[in-house]
Amino acid sequence: MRKKSSPRKASAAAIAPANAQERAAGGEAPTFEGAGFTCAEGDLRSSGSTAQGKVMEQWISDFNALCNANINAYGGGGSGKGIADFIANQVDFAGSDSALKEDQAAAAKTTRCAGNDALNLPMVTGPIALAYNISGVDSLTLTPSVLAGIFNGKITNWNDPAIAALNSGVTLPALGIQAVHRAEDSGTTENFTKYLKAAAPSDWTIDPSKSWTAPGGVAAQGSDGVAKQVKSTDGSIGYVEWGFAIDDGLNVAQIEWLDAEPASPVPDECGYLVRLLQHALPQFAPAYDFTPVSYEDASWVGMRLVEILPLPLPEKQRCLEMRDPQRRLDHLRMRVSVEAVQQEDK
Repeated sequence: MRKKSSPRKASAAAIAPANAQERAAGGEAPTFEGAGFTCAEGDLRSSGSTAQGKVMEQWISDFNALCNANINAYGGGGSGKGIADFIANQVDFAGSDSALKEDQAAAAKTTRCAGNDALNLPMVTGPIALAYNISGVDSLTLTPSVLAGIFNGKITNWNDPAIAALNSGVTLPALGIQAVHRAEDSGTTENFTKYLKAAAPSDWTIDPSKSWTAPGGVAAQGSDGVAKQVKSTDGSIGYVEWGFAIDDGLNVAQIEWLDAEPASPVPDECGYLVRLLQHALPQFAPAYDFTPVSYEDASWVGMRLVEILPLPLPEKQRCLEMRDPQRRLDHLRMRVSVEAVQQEDK
């Protein structure tokens, strides 16, 4: 039985022309051999999401080692740059934490793909961590509302009563908060602001965007730049893909929402969240066959879905009050359609 979850998740995709040979499949990532892989020659240009940069570097390294090749290094630069480079035919594929919007897909079809559709290939799921650096504070709990206050500049000190109320027994310093955001257009920024808008709509009134538009804060380039800025500055907090926080030895805040247990992202839990979403929306990933096998599993799946699905708060509360976990799960499966999820992403 799994007891923790994180509502923060970023999906990274590779954007490629319609004649690309790569395919995404459910389940465990296949080995090169298991995928029927054969070595190829030539150059492969890329840029985009820094959140998925680590895995892209590993895949390129593995390919080069297996094929005795020298494929170009992943270009990075952020999701916004990747999409712009792809549409302008500067790269063969781009990494982005958000799929192409309708106007971007139309532009790519006309100017990049010779009348063919560009493909969004789901490749990586990476949790967004709230990494922080506060001397003497090794455990920190926040809520979406408090997060919104920190990143919109309304909560400016770590000993603010709103933070202190969530952290009984923790000595919070009278220290100014430095909120670190991405300097460039970033899919991680878009996903983080989508989360704030959905989880704390009364406190975060700014529309989600790849560009950071909230007042104040300090800008840093790329996921690595945000992590380095947080690491070097006492009193700072920033949103980064989880791997960058871990690599730089940063503490990660736990998030408390509704009556769920506070949690920070860990790989097993985030992978499980993806799989349970696929279970709740079988049309979204028909190849995945996960089914709860016990009362406890059905209860856990339903509770986590209540947290992360884009439902009105009153409906979330009604679901939480349901005593029968299977009834809760059935309600959620009927309530949310693939179209609703896709509409949220437009």
